[in-house]
Amino acid sequence: MATMLSRMLRLIAVVAMLITVPAPGQAAASGEQPRGVFTFGKLAEIVTATVQYDHPDAVWTRAWADTPAGAVDSVGSWHFAYRAQVGGEPATIRAEANLDGLIGLLKVVREPAAGDAALALPVVMEPGVADALLTDAGYRAPYRAVVLRRPAGFVVDDPWYVFEFGDGEQVGVDTWTGEVRSIG
Repeated sequence: MATMLSRMLRLIAVVAMLITVPAPGQAAASGEQPRGVFTFGKLAEIVTATVQYDHPDAVWTRAWADTPAGAVDSVGSWHFAYRAQVGGEPATIRAEANLDGLIGLLKVVREPAAGDAALALPVVMEPGVADALLTDAGYRAPYRAVVLRRPAGFVVDDPWYVFEFGDGEQVGVDTWTGEVRSIG
């Protein structure tokens, strides 16, 4: 019982250290996050700290979300994937969190995640900025989902937001340069 209480208190301390709640009206005025308390970048930090609390060797590799209304401002929760060793075997750890920072149970999948290189914190571009760049480049159709990833073996080493359209088209936005291009 004491060990469990100790772990819970440590986790609360980690999350409290990461939480920066904006002043009233600040989130709405900034335009960065229309719903919820946290920006995507802060949410990624909180989820990563939570996952690494139980799995210190976990490496963040991907985040994705469905876009029910066809745009990033309709996202209600984000999914995160991490590579880690669990019981000496490679595994994937998945987490889901809503924009208020509520994190669901971590799910361990006993197979390694493949195809993505590690993502670094802090996140250098918020999804809303990538969405605006996508629109500015002429992509105005609604999209089904958005994924933040750094594809292993990709021509460019930068992390990309990949927007998945209903017709199978994928358009990427480079988070470091802002370049927008069709990638599939």
